[in-house]
Amino acid sequence: MIAIHKAINEYLAALSVEGKAGCTVEVYGARLRRFANWCADQGKIGPESLYANDLRAYIAHLQAKGNGNGTPRQNAMVTKAFSKWLVAEGELQADPFTSVKLPKPSRRIPEPFSDEEVRLLLKATRQTRNPQRNKVILLVLLDSGLRISELVNLDLERIRFEDGRAMAKVKGKGGKEREVPLGKQVVTALKCYLNGRMRGPVFTNGDGKPLSTRRVEAIIAECARLAGISGKRCSPHIFRHTFAKKYLLNGGDPFSLQQILGHANLETVKLYINLWSTDIQAQHRKFSPADSLLAR
Repeated sequence: MIAIHKAINEYLAALSVEGKAGCTVEVYGARLRRFANWCADQGKIGPESLYANDLRAYIAHLQAKGNGNGTPRQNAMVTKAFSKWLVAEGELQADPFTSVKLPKPSRRIPEPFSDEEVRLLLKATRQTRNPQRNKVILLVLLDSGLRISELVNLDLERIRFEDGRAMAKVKGKGGKEREVPLGKQVVTALKCYLNGRMRGPVFTNGDGKPLSTRRVEAIIAECARLAGISGKRCSPHIFRHTFAKKYLLNGGDPFSLQQILGHANLETVKLYINLWSTDIQAQHRKFSPADSLLAR
């Protein structure tokens, strides 16, 4: 029987052949290797040594740790998909994880960045190895709410520049395409960074290849460290939540926010509204149409 790490490599290769996006394969790999390392610590080397209680123990381990590559539910979903593949390939006679129920989806939204934290993060890019590119990365995330996979796969041919602004066509979950607007400040910074370049991936490394999701995560982690931000999660997805909050507080409507973020329904947007209702109430006190009209 093949060892877990070798089986994972074969599974990832199969996903690539089947047409899974490169960033998806990369995320699956990170989560599965994390699981394999945990298994090794438990003395389990091959898939044949796995039982349902192993996945349950791993989920409990992730829940207690509270960080890493995705939520406990996301990690468990990937691991269960992997075990099903092992059965289909004849590497296991039966799926050991069939009876394991997934944790319920978390409805808690991590704390977004404050205005001051955003300013500190942008300022911190000056101390990184590629300050201009890294600042634009943060600005695009802040102004668009893009998922990290959408950011790293963004090509210049899919951005339409007009009137100082831009519309970026991105491919989201399930291969669904949508257009995401970019504001004037971001477009100005983006054009300076591109320096006339009109083709290829927007964000590249020194060899001209697109940045990986891990590299973008590392850039944001470095900026957070340089900015002195600690005690809170600092990741590309926090910029997505920050965009959603600021969009609503600045007067954006939930329906257009849903379209920009690429959500299939309004449930997550409702979570944003419920979570930041006190902020919205404060905004209403400042800009109440009736108060401003009748108080004159």
